[in-house]
Amino acid sequence: MKQKKFNKSEKSIEKTNKVKFKNWKLVVIILFVVLVTLLVVISLILKQIKKAENERREWLKENCKCIEYKGKRTCFEGYELRGNFCVNGKEFTNSLISCSKYQCENFVEEVG
Repeated sequence: MKQKKFNKSEKSIEKTNKVKFKNWKLVVIILFVVLVTLLVVISLILKQIKKAENERREWLKENCKCIEYKGKRTCFEGYELRGNFCVNGKEFTNSLISCSKYQCENFVEEVG
C-alpha cells in the first residue's frame, strides 16, 4: 500500500484548521461563562431592587397615612398569591388589597 504524502502547504492548512477549531471551543466557553455571570449579576440587581421597594413600602406604612387603595393584591406572610387567592400548602384565604397612595407629612407618594 502506498502512503499518501502530504506536501508542506497541506500540513500547514491542517494545522491552521486545528488551531481555529481549538480557538472556537475557547470562544464558546468564554461566551458561556460571560452569559452565566451576566445572568447572576442581573438576578442580584433585581433582588436588590425588590428589597429596596419592600423597605420603602414598609417605611411608608409606618410613617404615612394610606389615602387610596387600588387593585394591587397581596397576601399575609407565608402565603403565595395565586389568582385572587392566597395559598399556603392546602390552606387558602382571600387576598388583600394593598395601599396604592400614601399621604406623608410633606409629600404624597404613589406606589405600584
